[in-house]
Amino acid sequence: MSNRNPKKLGTMTFENTLEDGKGVRLANKFLRALFAQTMNNSLVFRKKEEYFPFVHKERQMHSVISPAMFKLTSSSLMEFPIIRTKFQKFGNKRSAKKSAGWIDYACKYGKPGVGFFIEFKHDWNNISNEHVRQAILNKWDSAKSQIRSVKGEVAGWGSDKGAIRIAIVFVVHYTTKSEAISKDGLHLQHKNIINKMTPKPNWSGLLKIDKKWTGLYEYEKSKEYHPGVSWFAYVTKIQN
Repeated sequence: MSNRNPKKLGTMTFENTLEDGKGVRLANKFLRALFAQTMNNSLVFRKKEEYFPFVHKERQMHSVISPAMFKLTSSSLMEFPIIRTKFQKFGNKRSAKKSAGWIDYACKYGKPGVGFFIEFKHDWNNISNEHVRQAILNKWDSAKSQIRSVKGEVAGWGSDKGAIRIAIVFVVHYTTKSEAISKDGLHLQHKNIINKMTPKPNWSGLLKIDKKWTGLYEYEKSKEYHPGVSWFAYVTKIQN
């Protein structure tokens, strides 16, 4: 399914294989809204600063994700504290070591508010090259591993619909060659990344940026076009 971004940045396409159930349907609605609002915020920044905030690294992305989160949710907290448990084996014995940790966001969405626990990662993909960067796959694994730590923190953030973990990898597509930009090529790159991920995302969004905004953008060490961005998400329900 696709639709125009409200701020006319481009065309968004969504796919999911989410299982039906309490809270999961709301997760699909939430992710679509969050992706669109984050991109709207990115366009507002672009109109003022002549480049997109997502060309930076992960930390800078929160400048546009956080306002989107607060606009869409009834409550939201960055750097949500959790307890991580690491199991270690010594001979025939197995021990658990607990330590303090954080995930990027906890928020409540919808009525009644379903708790969402979210970990974001960020990377780049050169659409002129069919090769999928190992860094993207590593961040996919890392996001899923970190979000699995969320277990007992549901109290106060869930509802009768439960609570949901979401691992997200935000991928910025770029190229130095204008002839490499095509709608079909962007979709193929998006699919190629999905097929390399294990397990595959059960939700994804692709924004095809309109030609007006693709560039050419001149940076200190490169000149690049930005034809699109992808969100790859893995959504799991936390069992009460």
